[in-house]
Amino acid sequence: MAIMLINNVVLDDFKQKMANINFAEYKSADIVASNSSYSVADGVAYIDISGMLVPKDDKMLDYFGIDYTSYESIQNQTIMADSDPAIKEIVYNVNTGGGYVDGVDYTAEIIKNTTKPTTATIFGMSASAGYYLSSQADKVEAVTIGSMIGSIGVAVNVTDFSSFYEQNGIKEYDLTNDDSTDKRPNISEDAGRRVIVDELNDIYAVFEERVITARGISADAIKSLNGRTVTARKALELGLIDNIKSLGVTQMNKQEETTVELSTVVEESVIADAKAEERNRIMGLLDIAGVSLSDEVKESIEANETDKDLAVKLIKNGAVAQEKKAVVATVELPAVDGGNLEDDFVDNDKLAEEKLDKIIAKTLGKRVK
Repeated sequence: MAIMLINNVVLDDFKQKMANINFAEYKSADIVASNSSYSVADGVAYIDISGMLVPKDDKMLDYFGIDYTSYESIQNQTIMADSDPAIKEIVYNVNTGGGYVDGVDYTAEIIKNTTKPTTATIFGMSASAGYYLSSQADKVEAVTIGSMIGSIGVAVNVTDFSSFYEQNGIKEYDLTNDDSTDKRPNISEDAGRRVIVDELNDIYAVFEERVITARGISADAIKSLNGRTVTARKALELGLIDNIKSLGVTQMNKQEETTVELSTVVEESVIADAKAEERNRIMGLLDIAGVSLSDEVKESIEANETDKDLAVKLIKNGAVAQEKKAVVATVELPAVDGGNLEDDFVDNDKLAEEKLDKIIAKTLGKRVK
């Protein structure tokens, strides 16, 4: 009898997949070992927890492509990442409806006792044994409000073959020593089923205690779920998770984003080089042709300005120069700091402009008074 911490929907899907398997095709030589290494990006180790959770890597499940994660692989990856000096944080990418009881608590203990910060990022679902593990991370977050979380409880599937055996003349007996009759409860009777439920309650008490201790929530909050899964929004209200984040930049698209950024940098660099070559080509041709360009035109070419930009600049500069000369010609103003203002315009335009500003400021000051 395998006691499970698994969501019913996931269990039904798993049963259907197993029913479709042609076990006659199974060949041990064709087994492909499951990948048990974590991925790393920017000093963060990413450990996947997906599919059915089982105690150890299962060659049968590997062969038939059944999605699963073993507690053994989670334990090994966590221990390796925690002892790796290059790793600063551990993130568990979670998408599972749960699995076996065997191995879940030990795995939860390893996650809880890591020396490095841990985060459980819930994608589609973190239910039952999946949430047992997720709850032990330092931070629990859901990718979207639609992520399903919870199913805190224990379940077992048992089948009563007694009527079938009776119809076919088969008699089966389970015998135990006098003081251990509950090792083989008769599930066709209420008393026998009660024995199994009591065992489930005992396991549930440990599950509940782990969640309460890790998450700091009340037993009443857990009991209010009655074993149900809820959306991330409700889970946040109950304290089962810490936040709901927009997908944004995750491990999955960091590489894509980096590629885009590199492509943009390369593209801009190519364009800049092409523009520089074209500028040099034009300047060379004009030089050969003996065309003399003003400093303004040369600066405009060097700055990659358009013909419109240059035209505006020339018009503006011409208007400013004319305005300055008009002021000097029509207004009799005292010299400032000595020198002739008209001569300064010719010899040192910047100095003349500074003097003109001072004169205008003084003149305006007199008028205001």
